[in-house]
Amino acid sequence: MSITPPTQRRRGLGLLTAFALAATGSVTGVAALPTAALADTAEPAAPVDYFADAYPGLGEDSVFETVTFERFEFLLGQEGTYAFLFGGTEDETITATIPHINEVAKQYGVEKIYNFDPRLDGDAFDVRDSDVAEIAALGERLKNDYLSKDLGTPFAYDGEDPYFFIYDKDRTVGADEDRIVAALDQAKTAADLDTTAEQTAYRAEVATVFDAVSAAGTTQADLDTSSQFHFFKTENNRKHASAYGDPEKYGGDILTDADSDFRIKSITYPELVNLLESDGNHVILFGGTWCHNTRAVLKPVNDDAVRTGVETVYNFDLRLDGASSNALHIRDNYNYTSQGQARTRPTSYLYGDLVSEYLPNLKTQYQLSSANAGHQVSYYPGGDTTQELQKAPKLQAPYLLEYDRANTEEGGSAAPVVQEWIQRNEDGTFTEYMTEWWYVLGLPGYVTDEAQLALQYAFAAKAVADSKTFFDQVKLQALPSAVPTISGTARFGAKLTARPGTWKTGTKLSYQWKRGGADITGATKSSYTLKTADLGKRISVAVTGSLLGHRTTTETSAATKSVARASLKSAVPKVKGTARVGKKLSVTRGSWTSGTKFTYRWYANGKAIKKATKSTLKINKSLKKKRITVKVTGKKAGYTTVTKTSKRTAKVK
Repeated sequence: MSITPPTQRRRGLGLLTAFALAATGSVTGVAALPTAALADTAEPAAPVDYFADAYPGLGEDSVFETVTFERFEFLLGQEGTYAFLFGGTEDETITATIPHINEVAKQYGVEKIYNFDPRLDGDAFDVRDSDVAEIAALGERLKNDYLSKDLGTPFAYDGEDPYFFIYDKDRTVGADEDRIVAALDQAKTAADLDTTAEQTAYRAEVATVFDAVSAAGTTQADLDTSSQFHFFKTENNRKHASAYGDPEKYGGDILTDADSDFRIKSITYPELVNLLESDGNHVILFGGTWCHNTRAVLKPVNDDAVRTGVETVYNFDLRLDGASSNALHIRDNYNYTSQGQARTRPTSYLYGDLVSEYLPNLKTQYQLSSANAGHQVSYYPGGDTTQELQKAPKLQAPYLLEYDRANTEEGGSAAPVVQEWIQRNEDGTFTEYMTEWWYVLGLPGYVTDEAQLALQYAFAAKAVADSKTFFDQVKLQALPSAVPTISGTARFGAKLTARPGTWKTGTKLSYQWKRGGADITGATKSSYTLKTADLGKRISVAVTGSLLGHRTTTETSAATKSVARASLKSAVPKVKGTARVGKKLSVTRGSWTSGTKFTYRWYANGKAIKKATKSTLKINKSLKKKRITVKVTGKKAGYTTVTKTSKRTAKVK
C-alpha cells in the first residue's frame, strides 16, 4: 500500500467498500480465530533481550536500545544531548567494546545509549557504502545533515568515524556547528582488550566521553533520553496532520499523553530475526508511521495490549527508512517500474526469506495464485540472482500476528503463526484490516455518501472489535506475584527500600514510588531517598513484574506513615566577650547540621533587646547591671526548627 492524497484515494473507495460489505454479510468467524492448534503452554522463556543474545558476554539489562533509521534520524533532530553507539554485530570494534561501554555507562548513571546499525539488515545493506543507490542516499543524508557537522570528529565514512559518541544538535563553537560533544573513534579488536590492564585503560577512555557531560568531580552523566512513546506520538501525529489537515473530517491526534502506557516497540530487521528465532510467544505488528492504515489502529492496538497485560507489541516497518516505496521497501517485487523506468529491488529477499523460513502458515488477503503481479513479492533467495526467482505471500500494513516458533498444527506441521488479526470470508479468502483513523472515530473524511459511510464505519468497528478478540486470545498466564513492603524510616533524608517479595523465577521487576498515591517523577529504582516534597505525605511503591508468556502484573505496597522532618543537630551557643558598656559581645554557635541557616535574638534579663538580631551585640548604657543571653534559631529544609539559648553573662558593668 502507499500514501496518496485524499483526492486520489477516492479511486480506492470501491475496494474499501468491498471490505465493508464482506464485514456485513459474507464473513464466517472472527479475525482472531487461531489459524493453528495452540501448542501446549510450556514454561515461558525469559524476556527477549536482543543485546544479550547478539553480544555474548554483555549480559541482560544493558543500557543499549536499538533505533531504526527513522528513529535515529528523529533523535539526531531532537533537542538535547544523547549518547549513540554506531555499528552492529558485524563491526569488530562494537563486539569488542560494547561490554566495557555498558559497564562504564552504568557507573555514570546512564539510562540509555541508542544503537544504530548502519547495516540496515545487520549484514549486506550498509548505508555507508551500499551499491544500492537508495540505501547509499540514506548514508549521505545522515552524514551531510547531521554527522559531519562537527569540528573534531566529523563523519566521513573513511573507516575512522566515531563508533561511540555524544551528540547535541545545538552545540556550537563560536559560529561553527560542533555537534559531537565527545567520541571514541579508534578501532579495537578483542585482542586489544584481552588483558586486565588493556580493559582498565579502555574503560578510562570511555569515562572521558561521559566526563564531557558530567559535572566536575562527579560520575553522573547529564544525558537525555527519548522514549518509544515520544517517537510514535510525535511522528504519527505529525504525519497524520500533514496529510489530513481538517480534524473535523479526519480526526485530530492519533496519540496523546493519555496513551503513555505504551506497549508498542519499534525494532530493526536484525531484532526481528532474533525475535523469530526466540522461544516463547510474541505479538508482532507490521506497519509504520508512513502508513495511514497503521495509524488508524495504533491506539486501539495499544489499548488492547494494556488491557490484556501484553507487555510488548513488536513493531517492524517493512520500509527500512520508514518512508520510501523504492528499494527500501522490502515487501515488494524484485522487478518494478518507477517513473517509467525498469528497476530492481535487491532487498526483496529480506522479506521473501523471512516469510519462507519463519512464517510458513501466513494468511494474507492477496493470493499467490493471483494474476496480478503486485499481489505477491518476487525475490531471489538469499539475494542470489543466479537462483530461480521465487514468490512470497504479500501481507498488507497493518498486519498483527501472534508468533510462537514451537507451535504446530494438529498433524504436527510447523504453524508458528498462532493467530492473525484478519477477517475470514465465507469463500475461504481473507480481508486485512486496512481502515482509516477518521472511520475509527466515526468521522466522514472525504466521503459524503451516507450508505458508503455506514459501510466504512462498520468495517472500522469490526477491525477494532477483532483487535480486542485477538488480544483476548494471546497465550498469557497469570503471573505469581507478591505485595511489596517498604523498609526504612519515613523521615526526611532517609532512604526507603522496596522489598518486592517472592515472584516467579525470571520475572523482571520495575519500581515506581508514589507520594500520596501519585507517581513521583524519576523515582523508579528499588530505593528512594525522601525529599522536602514528601514532608507530611505518605509514601508507597508499586512493583511491576513482567515475564514472557505472563500477564504484566503490578502490586502496590501499603503506604508509610506521613513523612516527618529530620532532627536538626544543634548545640547550646556561648556568648564571647566582656559584659561591659561599650564592649561588643558575639556568639559561638557550636556544631549544627551542615547547611543550617541561623537567626539570632539577644535578651537582657530575659527581655528581648530591640533590634538586636545579629550575631554580635554592642552593649549600650541601657543594659548596665543586666545579664545578657542570646537565642540561636537554626532552620534547614526538611528538618525541625531548633532554638537554643546561651547561659547568662555576668551583670553588665
